[in-house]
Amino acid sequence: MRARWRLLFWASLTALVGLSWVAQRYGAHLLGLLTMPVIGMLVGTLVAFVAMVRSSQSRGPAWLALACWLPAGADLVRALSWIGAFVAADGIAALLLIAGTVSTLGIGLWIALAAPAVVKLDGD
Repeated sequence: MRARWRLLFWASLTALVGLSWVAQRYGAHLLGLLTMPVIGMLVGTLVAFVAMVRSSQSRGPAWLALACWLPAGADLVRALSWIGAFVAADGIAALLLIAGTVSTLGIGLWIALAAPAVVKLDGD
């Protein structure tokens, strides 16, 4: 399970890096970024980090991280019509934000729904 949590954490951190890079390009102020989707992204990343450090066997943190990331996912769905222009204007920073958000939601669903692999030892 720890590898799954690691994937979730790094995917969510990738989205945050992309977001901060895009915000820096436009000179956005920190207080201007504190919207519900961004706060959810931050809290969801923190949840993934804690689950990774604790090697959580529960699927509860994945559901919590998904709930936190839903506003960002909804914003991404609403922006589908102009994603091409966004990537053309902001390049790799936009790609990091988009890919990180999509992969965070996908990995979170995978953790929440798929049973962890059972490792059988030769002696079992």
